[in-house]
Amino acid sequence: MTRPGASDAKGNYPRKHNVESFTVPNLLLVEGDDEFNFFRFLYPRDDVQIHVYKGKDRLKLDLETIQRVDGYDQVKRVAVVRDADRDPKAALQSVLSQWVIGLGETTVPNVTSDQWFNDSQGRYWSIWIMPDPETNGDLEELLWRAVETGEHRSCIEELITCLDNCNPVPFSSITKARLYSWLSTQRDPVKELHAAFKSSRGLFRPDHQAFSRFLGLIEEM
Repeated sequence: MTRPGASDAKGNYPRKHNVESFTVPNLLLVEGDDEFNFFRFLYPRDDVQIHVYKGKDRLKLDLETIQRVDGYDQVKRVAVVRDADRDPKAALQSVLSQWVIGLGETTVPNVTSDQWFNDSQGRYWSIWIMPDPETNGDLEELLWRAVETGEHRSCIEELITCLDNCNPVPFSSITKARLYSWLSTQRDPVKELHAAFKSSRGLFRPDHQAFSRFLGLIEEM
């Protein structure tokens, strides 16, 4: 049997990501499918379930819903992952505000990213801002840090700089445009991150220093 989060013998990652019941004490709430696949790749654990809340503004709705999922009473720790986007501090406050509404709490916790705190039922929570608590960006920015330096990377940087001068600019996100340009120009090009994570060429390594913060945070669960 394939353990939760692990790839099977053919290297296929499970496509189903939203849980129907909670069977382990740790829950990871992530923003989208790419984050789901990233954490499956990074550190698959039998005692951590991953749930996609499908969008920044939908978190409060999912927090309301998961309380009615069978087995929620046995969940002890919940971590919420959120992209920093253009303002990591605003991203943190957005999660905290939705946390209060979704759980029906009365006070917004005065906490920083990565810090654990309790809800009114004694359950532990933590918010993990990506790529880190002080930097604008997202998952693609974090993955770019794990790309080894070299001429190939330099060429991509020059391409994005050139395109950034176009009018209109042909992309809405520099971090995504940069990373996907890099992926599409590999010897065996890939179009989606889940394919990059399971690539036999090792496009990303889970033990790369760029991922050490998240590895440490998962180990704390």
